[in-house]
Amino acid sequence: MEFVLLIFFFSCVLIPVFSYIVFPWYMNVSTKHVNKLKNDYNSLIEWPPVTIVFSVFNEEKVIQRKLESILSSDYPFEKLHV
Repeated sequence: MEFVLLIFFFSCVLIPVFSYIVFPWYMNVSTKHVNKLKNDYNSLIEWPPVTIVFSVFNEEKVIQRKLESILSSDYPFEKLHV
C-alpha cells in the first residue's frame, strides 16, 4: 500500500514539473535548429482574393460598424469579398 501511495505522490509532483519546466525547455531546445522564414510581403506582386464570412444573430447594433471596419481595411477593395 505504501508503494502505491508513493507512486501516486511522485506522479502528482512530477506531472506539473514536466508540464511547466521540462516540456517548455524541450520545446525551446528543439526549435533552436529550425530555420525561421521571414515573410516578405513587399515582394508580393498580386494580393490573393479574400472572402470574409461572419455569422450574426441579434447583432443589429454592431453590424454596420463591423461592415465599415471590414471595408475600410488596407486590403485592396477589388480583392475583398464580404
